[in-house]
Amino acid sequence: MVKKAVKLAIFKHNGIDEKVQHSFLRRAERFSITKGSIFNNSVKKLSKPNFDNILNKIDKDDFFVVDTSLYFYLLDQYSWNLLGIDEVSIGCEGILNELSQHYGGTKEKVGDKSKDGLVLALEKLVGNVINMRGVL
Repeated sequence: MVKKAVKLAIFKHNGIDEKVQHSFLRRAERFSITKGSIFNNSVKKLSKPNFDNILNKIDKDDFFVVDTSLYFYLLDQYSWNLLGIDEVSIGCEGILNELSQHYGGTKEKVGDKSKDGLVLALEKLVGNVINMRGVL
């Protein structure tokens, strides 16, 4: 009963519900990953409308939302000093590998074992997936 009331209050106040939250981009904004940053930093030779179309499909894809939610959870664990950067890097690299295998993108390596390095690796992977889907 309380959960239902809280959900209703949040929806009335912010317009946020489960469907809105089921989004890679919605979750990624906290880490400065946006449509613009992906397009500017990682996408090659795609028109903006083609890019938007591909990203909108990925954004709501169940597999992608689940894996990136876990990725962001690990980054949060690091931010709260509940896990160290080595542990988080191992987990994030596993998720990057899984996403690469599932979507056929280029396997991303984490060059800089830092929170920023992990965020950049995910952003690059998203760009790689979009680039590959753009040529299919």
